[in-house]
Amino acid sequence: MDHGGFRAFELGADGGGGVHLWLPGSGSRNFEVPDRLVKMNGREVFKFATRILVQSAEAVLERCGLTIADVDVYVPHQANVRIIDHATKKLGIPSERVVVNVDRYGNTSSGSIPLALAEADADGRLHEGELVLMTGMGAGLTWGSALIEWTKERAAA
Repeated sequence: MDHGGFRAFELGADGGGGVHLWLPGSGSRNFEVPDRLVKMNGREVFKFATRILVQSAEAVLERCGLTIADVDVYVPHQANVRIIDHATKKLGIPSERVVVNVDRYGNTSSGSIPLALAEADADGRLHEGELVLMTGMGAGLTWGSALIEWTKERAAA
């Protein structure tokens, strides 16, 4: 195959922000905490998410010498609609090119981008050769973006 696949990706982490979104008993600290519910400072996580989704997406596009106008489909982490709306407005990507399913499934955590990508493929929203931008963020605080050229594996004739 002479086309398709990953064009660029970017990953990052800011451990100093970990106090804003974490799970007691995970990682290497606070094992003695009996409460196993996720802890989140919503205001700080929102500020982080709306900033980092845009920065990370722009960094990947810049690395490829592209702009948001070159992106055919945008698949963000499905944390909540407000974060997605903010990021898409800041990026300047039209809503018809954004995959959103958080309204139907909720935040499926690390599965949100793969699930949204699979849904977009099943719905016929992804076509051979299109550029797909994916951005996400999570606990820790961590983030990542990837730009791929969409392909479908084909059986040999």
